[in-house]
Amino acid sequence: MIGEIIPIVLLVLCLFVAICLIASKFSNNLWFCNFWGWHTPKNEQGFDGMSFTSYCKRCDKRILQDSEGNWF
Repeated sequence: MIGEIIPIVLLVLCLFVAICLIASKFSNNLWFCNFWGWHTPKNEQGFDGMSFTSYCKRCDKRILQDSEGNWF
């Protein structure tokens, strides 16, 4: 019984995260920044000698870009 439930729960969780990823591209809700840490950079970007810098469109926090292109 548990062996049948676990794959279903994992599928539902994967679908939830996928829907959140899509919704975060179009939403201005601060929940994506505060809970998930998914920031969206403004058009103005800088370079401090080590990393690209910007400010988040949603929460206006100063963010950096890592080597994989993710903003944190």
